Amino acid sequence: MKIKRLKFIEYFIIIISVLFIFGCFATSYETARTEEPGQFAISGGYMRLENLENSSAEGFDLLNLNMRYGIAKGFDFSLAHTFDISSGDGSNLSTFWGDFKIQLSNRDNIIRQPTFSIGLIKGYVYDSELHITSLPLILSVPVSAQFTPTILYRFTLVSGEIIPTNFDEPRHEFALGLEYSFTEPSSEKWTPKIGFAIGTFNSLTGGDGDQGILYNIGITLESPLTY
Repeated sequence: MKIKRLKFIEYFIIIISVLFIFGCFATSYETARTEEPGQFAISGGYMRLENLENSSAEGFDLLNLNMRYGIAKGFDFSLAHTFDISSGDGSNLSTFWGDFKIQLSNRDNIIRQPTFSIGLIKGYVYDSELHITSLPLILSVPVSAQFTPTILYRFTLVSGEIIPTNFDEPRHEFALGLEYSFTEPSSEKWTPKIGFAIGTFNSLTGGDGDQGILYNIGITLESPLTY
């Protein structure tokens, strides 16, 4: 049975609409695999950020909504919005994101073979008017059709300009994640997934700062495979 695909513009309209309905960290539980061309995924998650060196410091609670679309084999893009639910007006770390991801290995997604991808993430924090530029490195090994552990590293620069000019104080983020699909991916039905991640970062803005820890959990609904 041939699956009818939505046109790209229809996906884009869905993405923009949902983002503004919900509307400074991106999700940490996604794997290195990119969406297939024409494939679409929507995910929502909760993240907790805590200070490891100052127990009296208040943590941050964030909600994240992410939409990802496959453009070509091994290449996809996403739009996301992080909503800060811990601050009084919900704006301290509220951020709009856009990113591209390139899958460099195991593009056929063979079980038990390492999958490596790189990307570019751009974010804008509304309240502080800061621009975030992040380069993620993601390594995953699908141990089965439904279970994939992941290691993630992000090199991040936070600045007042769209294009960063100071590379001396980066933020380093490391995370370990697990993704489980409730059903095996197929060309006939949507696939629900759940993801978990735990990680560390040197500070919210980069450079020397209090070491932090993050906890991330999310649910993803992925459209049928397009091949």
